[in-house]
Amino acid sequence: MLKEKETKQFKPQPKKAGQDHTKQFFQGQSNEGSFFSVAPTIQKKTTPKVDEVPEKVKEAEKGPVAVKGKGDSHEMSASDINQGSIGDCFFLAGLGAVAHNKPSLLKKAIKDNGDGTYNVTLYKRKGWFGREYGPAQSSGRFASFKKKTVRIKATFPKSVNGNDTANSDTSSMQPHALGGDKDSKGNAEIWVRLVEKAYAQMSGGYAAIGNGGFGESALEALTGENYTEKAHRNITSVKDRLIEASEKGEPTVVSTKSQGDIEKQSKDLVKFADKHDIVGGHAYTLIKADKNSIQIRNPWGKNASTTTPTMTWNQFSAFFKQTSLKR
Repeated sequence: MLKEKETKQFKPQPKKAGQDHTKQFFQGQSNEGSFFSVAPTIQKKTTPKVDEVPEKVKEAEKGPVAVKGKGDSHEMSASDINQGSIGDCFFLAGLGAVAHNKPSLLKKAIKDNGDGTYNVTLYKRKGWFGREYGPAQSSGRFASFKKKTVRIKATFPKSVNGNDTANSDTSSMQPHALGGDKDSKGNAEIWVRLVEKAYAQMSGGYAAIGNGGFGESALEALTGENYTEKAHRNITSVKDRLIEASEKGEPTVVSTKSQGDIEKQSKDLVKFADKHDIVGGHAYTLIKADKNSIQIRNPWGKNASTTTPTMTWNQFSAFFKQTSLKR
């Protein structure tokens, strides 16, 4: 659901207790766990391959690759990420996790070719089971990866007269991630959109990544390292592992229960979730965890009620069901 502000920006409305949200969320199931996808709008149309989108729904971006904004410790920061209208929260949460912990990896991954194109280096699974998407096998063996260089232009699909290439909704919100920090000329950095587009192109288009996915798959594609999905069966072990990941600087994604499960919690917990945009079937970036609390980041970014909420472990246990962790 969207709420139009006077600035013509769109903001996901806080979810009200008792409201039926099931039709707003894409959530799938596998043997290992659920995949996650929450965005302000719902899309059902098939998207052309990224660089085959008609020019009338493209707009060339002239901004810098990255800008160190106010308060950023690096040019490529998790705070630069603001999700568009497609449901690729799993990927943007993973991208935020890498930016937060390993920004140099992203800096090396993007090359400006000087001719209006960019090379983005990602990773694809290969090896004993050859799967590119979905949770890792649980046999204890590890996958190997090969580098995949994706060459793209800095052009991105736009909503045109209420009809864009990744939405069946009449919203004018852009399907791709929104702009981040700006340079002295007012041009927004494009690194988030470049990496998102490269991942979309490698995966078959924006529609292919816009219906949900696994944080594990995103983190593997960005780092070339083995990740897995862990269900939260024991909050003590989950807490210990997340504190360890935070201390080691391991990019990590946490994902929520269904909206119905969140709304079954106590009145105070539901109020907290509503206030801070903790919504069902959504992926968040792990920012910090210690023995007392955990801080996460919503990939909605500036469109979230609270971009980086902090909560107790009891609150976390009530809302979250799954973590994408390094193996």
